[in-house]
Amino acid sequence: MPANRRDAGVWHQTKSLLHKNLLIKWRTKQQSLQELILPLVLLGLLILISTLNPHVYYGGFNTVTLESDVYLSFKSLGYTPVNNITNHIMEEVAHSLRVDLEMFSSEKELENASLYEASSFVGVVFLDGMSYQLRFPYNELPLPSDYTESYASCLEDSVNCRAANYWYSGFVRLQSYIDAAIIQMQTKQDVWQAVSGLQVVMMGQPGWVEMQKFSHAVSSIYLVLAFTPFVSFLIANVAAEKERRLKDTMSMMGLYDSAFWLSWGLLYAVLVTAMSIVMSIIATCTALFPNSDVLLIFLLIFLYGISSIFFSFMVTPLFKKPKFASTVGSMLTVVMGCLSLFTVLMKDFPQPLVWALCLLSPSAFSIGIAQVVYLEAHGDGAVFSTLGSGPHPLYVPLFLLMLDSALYLLLALYLDQVLPGEFGMRRSLLYFLKPSYWSRRKKRYMEVSSVCERELNGGPVLSTPVDPARPAEPIESVSPEFRGREAIRISNLRKVYKEKYSTVEALRGLTFDIYEGQITALLGHSGAGKSTLMNILCGICLPTEGSASIYGSSVWDMAEGAELRQLVGICPQFNIMFDVLTVEEHLHIFAAIKGIPAAETASEVSKVMKDLDLEKIMGAQARNLSGGQKRKLCVGIAILGDPKVLFLDEPTAGMDPCSRHQVWTLLKSRRAGRVTVLSTHYMDEADILADRKAVISQGQLKCVGSSLYLKTKCGVGYHLR
Repeated sequence: MPANRRDAGVWHQTKSLLHKNLLIKWRTKQQSLQELILPLVLLGLLILISTLNPHVYYGGFNTVTLESDVYLSFKSLGYTPVNNITNHIMEEVAHSLRVDLEMFSSEKELENASLYEASSFVGVVFLDGMSYQLRFPYNELPLPSDYTESYASCLEDSVNCRAANYWYSGFVRLQSYIDAAIIQMQTKQDVWQAVSGLQVVMMGQPGWVEMQKFSHAVSSIYLVLAFTPFVSFLIANVAAEKERRLKDTMSMMGLYDSAFWLSWGLLYAVLVTAMSIVMSIIATCTALFPNSDVLLIFLLIFLYGISSIFFSFMVTPLFKKPKFASTVGSMLTVVMGCLSLFTVLMKDFPQPLVWALCLLSPSAFSIGIAQVVYLEAHGDGAVFSTLGSGPHPLYVPLFLLMLDSALYLLLALYLDQVLPGEFGMRRSLLYFLKPSYWSRRKKRYMEVSSVCERELNGGPVLSTPVDPARPAEPIESVSPEFRGREAIRISNLRKVYKEKYSTVEALRGLTFDIYEGQITALLGHSGAGKSTLMNILCGICLPTEGSASIYGSSVWDMAEGAELRQLVGICPQFNIMFDVLTVEEHLHIFAAIKGIPAAETASEVSKVMKDLDLEKIMGAQARNLSGGQKRKLCVGIAILGDPKVLFLDEPTAGMDPCSRHQVWTLLKSRRAGRVTVLSTHYMDEADILADRKAVISQGQLKCVGSSLYLKTKCGVGYHLR
């Protein structure tokens, strides 16, 4: 194993990234203040609304006998069908009630007649000798599905109580008389005397509270909105790092995925915890939830906050643009929270549907808050003894919020693997079912000396097979001192990108070796395939066909293991930096990612800044650097920790001549015992730096060798065409 390999632990990387996130939060104060202040503002508005719309408390009333001497609300009584049985029944009823009787041959005729006497006509439809239906005017009786009537009208004047309308409208008396006539006809016994003394008693009612639907619904939604800024900004921050390829580049240098997610998760967990404590104390010390247990309210808010973090992680792989992702995430949160209004506005909402809605954490939290409001209105408040009380027991949303958090976290990790973005390695949809995923072992790199010794002892050689159907590319043989020191071996490498209606072949069967102790330059125009080759060698994407290995380890192993990538230093074609962090802070963060011990970090960072003349701008934020200074910082990040393998994609683009010569000198001084691969458009840079050049055009290898060899094969003053 190479001596300069370091093993960066997950926690070591997490601490560094957490420090980075804290610095970004501190320097983007406008965003941070919105996350902290908006929840408190919404909570204050909710307290104000609850104060202005209090629940109405009523005392009880005693049992009372309803007035029996009342006039019927109808004058005419119609019935259908007409036969001896119905005639006998209805004649008895009409005589007892002293109303006019009308006969109809069909139900339709009866309904038509009721249109002309809408307020004074009642119909009876017999289904058989014992069953019948009563047809009363629409406004005479309360609907069985009407749950909006206030109990207040039944307190003092029972005449205005809609529940008593069954008696005052004549509904109960008519039903009783028809039943008496049927009983008398069936039993031959006189029951009219018993029916004539019928009385109705309004049952007593203990004291109760009438909840205001508006404040009840608003309470359940407002606190969901309070956490929307957390969701929006967390999605935007994570998606921005993915869009700018910062996460992919850090992964190429050895960052564990778990460290990346932990750094954001821990930061927002601290924010959620602090906000939950403040909000629960305010809510229980004001008129909002005065009777509730502060610990239970904290638990409800905290669990929702944690589930919101994992929900944000789950959403980020689905979108590429940060603004669009954060907007959609916020809208989904609000919409899912509003779904819970069905449980507030509808009585006897099915309990299985409540459990189903609670699989959406905003709905679960909203249902939980609505239950707290209900318990507060009925005096006890949300305490541990009332967890199972109420229409939707509070333990249901509490339990399902914990389940939602676990479910969202698993989905976030899964989607991050199968939808990695533009540059990540995409796994198959069922990758977790493959035994190879669970039985991965740490791959050990072989020293070049081990490869050489194996060849000298007659062992198998990692040869590069040649396709006999293709003409051999002109490749210069290396001197004897480099034989057996093939650090990177590329064999028949192909990469095909599939587009909607076509395919693009970026690499077409590349086969050559790259040696330790040499600087190898990749030459070619834009789109020739240089960056694609580097991405494959870094493990950020995999080849369609062929193979490539670094120190005996396949690029497949590079893609699978972060510990193998820590051998590699990378300077991609784009700038890898965080706008609000300084030069020195960048180097410290990437030092931790590469596994440099804390005791050595300061000296290593100072050495890199001195070598690249970055000391004068060490305190400058990245957004204030010039293009050349940004490239120097990217080179500094790449060489940090003295990596065994160095990939530099146009490292000096945008630099002034002095800075370019400075970088050249630095790379030459680090050539011995290492592998350096760079791509460039500058022929003078390739001539000065590179020991060997590989010319690539349209994905094909054209020539490999020294400058003298290329001039011999291509002529003096060769050009890329």
